[in-house]
Amino acid sequence: MIYTVILAGGKGTRMNSVNINKTALPIAGKPMIVYAVEKIAEISDKIIVVVGAYAESVKQCLKNYDIEYAYQAQQLGTADAVKQALPLIENENSLVLIGYGDHMMHYKKQTIKDLISFHKTHNSGLSLVSVTYDNPDSLGWGRVIRNSNGEVTAIVEQKDANPQERKIKELNAGFYVIESGLLKQYLPQIKPSPVTGEYYLTDLVKLAVTDNFKVLNYSVDFNEVGYGVNTPEQLKLAEQMILKAKKSES
Repeated sequence: MIYTVILAGGKGTRMNSVNINKTALPIAGKPMIVYAVEKIAEISDKIIVVVGAYAESVKQCLKNYDIEYAYQAQQLGTADAVKQALPLIENENSLVLIGYGDHMMHYKKQTIKDLISFHKTHNSGLSLVSVTYDNPDSLGWGRVIRNSNGEVTAIVEQKDANPQERKIKELNAGFYVIESGLLKQYLPQIKPSPVTGEYYLTDLVKLAVTDNFKVLNYSVDFNEVGYGVNTPEQLKLAEQMILKAKKSES
């Protein structure tokens, strides 16, 4: 069984949107969250959307879709958000896909399918999508940390990264496949960031590596994952990418 957890609970403060969750905002004629659900519907057996701020605006967008909801009462970070979905993941021997409602609109269905195949073929405990980007600070994404053998050992969020780590151009694109048992084991162990106080989902990587589980990255071109939307400017950039992709498909 494949579960998908889509995070759509943030306040989206930098979007300056009033009484509407940013994932409910339209992009190229469709709410962001609808793109996410439509892309994953034929791949996933159960879709769980984690809502919080302006939850009703998200639910209204998805009223015609088969969705289960988890509620994040406080904005305590991505790991806390996924933690709210755990009671809805009943099967212990399943795969869990995790993505962001303000980012998944760019992903191709085939990319997601290929990621799942990659995860299974390599017997990975946790697999994540990564990209290489020449101006990493402009995206604000976490950096992929590797050891001397080239193995992924951690993801360091930009806010927590030291000057040397911020130079790393290999970035975490924010889409994961993890075994459900590992997710349930490690989420409660994640501690808040000393910098922001948030519980980072990316800390799963370090926990899994410490216990000798295989953590692998699935590298794709930036055009396959596109811009996440945190600001009005990024919304425009993301829309341009989507319109360009639609034009090339037609």
